[in-house]
Amino acid sequence: MSRQTSTGVPVASVAQALGARDAVAIDLRAPVEHARDRLPGAVSLPLFDDDQRALIGTLYSRGSPEEAFAEGARSARGRVGSLVAEIARHAGWEAGATDLEGRLEAMTAGGIQAMERELEARPVGELPPRPVVLYCWRGGLRSRSVVGLLRSLGLERAVVQARQLRAEFELDKVASYKHERSWALKRQLEGMVRDAGLAAVY
Repeated sequence: MSRQTSTGVPVASVAQALGARDAVAIDLRAPVEHARDRLPGAVSLPLFDDDQRALIGTLYSRGSPEEAFAEGARSARGRVGSLVAEIARHAGWEAGATDLEGRLEAMTAGGIQAMERELEARPVGELPPRPVVLYCWRGGLRSRSVVGLLRSLGLERAVVQARQLRAEFELDKVASYKHERSWALKRQLEGMVRDAGLAAVY
């Protein structure tokens, strides 16, 4: 199988990510984001710390996407070596020796628009065995860039989890609501049965 370099990155749905029992889920978001919500069992390996994330967000909103991208690229170059090593450890994979900072610099040299085209998301029909599922938030560029890098290094089990992370928690809310409604109806029925002097059988 050829290594993924320029034809997009595979993206798994929330349902696929949650349904893969042998998956390694890695949260690339900042610690403050991970603390708010996360996939069950996800390992926190932030690409940016909280201060870096705040700075990049400010540059994006008050400056331009290009300024934010340039700052993100600078911050990531100082983190990429340890990040890949940590991912490799959790994935049970040997990354091998390579110039990671140089690779990242080459990936980001064309700017944000070129990188968006290079790392276009493409839905995956079926997850590979023992998938390494990485996710972030907002536009998904953090996870797509790291997955693109990992796949270029040979970790072809790496996939992006769809950016609709909160869909999982919305499903949890729906499930909780249904459970509470079922519980309330059951208690109401028991009360009616008791008032009628009957025995409830379940």
